[in-house]
Amino acid sequence: MFVLYYNCSVIVFLLFQSIEDIINGKVRILYFVLLIPAFIMKLMIGINRKRMSGLSEMEWIYNMVLAISIILVWLILRSFIGFGDVLALLSLVILLGFNMTVLCIISSLIMVVLIGGIYGLYKKKSRGLTIPYIPYLTISVIYGFFL
Repeated sequence: MFVLYYNCSVIVFLLFQSIEDIINGKVRILYFVLLIPAFIMKLMIGINRKRMSGLSEMEWIYNMVLAISIILVWLILRSFIGFGDVLALLSLVILLGFNMTVLCIISSLIMVVLIGGIYGLYKKKSRGLTIPYIPYLTISVIYGFFL
């Protein structure tokens, strides 16, 4: 039951962010409030397993390295990556863990490259186009849950 609520909260969170990103091109920070129950549930499950959030020390290190890498990439490439994308990726690191987050990042980037490339072939003025990243991230998370 807890895992179902946990997975549904991540998907609902990403769906809200995807809709907002497609319509407005920006993400409201308010949607991150939806994740508070999921964080609490993850902490409760981890306490029941006698380990902090159910992760070993190496998994904590992997998650921290991934989170720091995401922040560094955003600091270097600020004009290409929005703050909402960074917050969504950091939330995925906390909620899903290292392996699932890396899988979602790679599969969503492949989708962005393929769809952006196809769109670029058909449109001549695709040079300055901004592509919302969170919808692709949402699709890859949903796909990852059903793997």
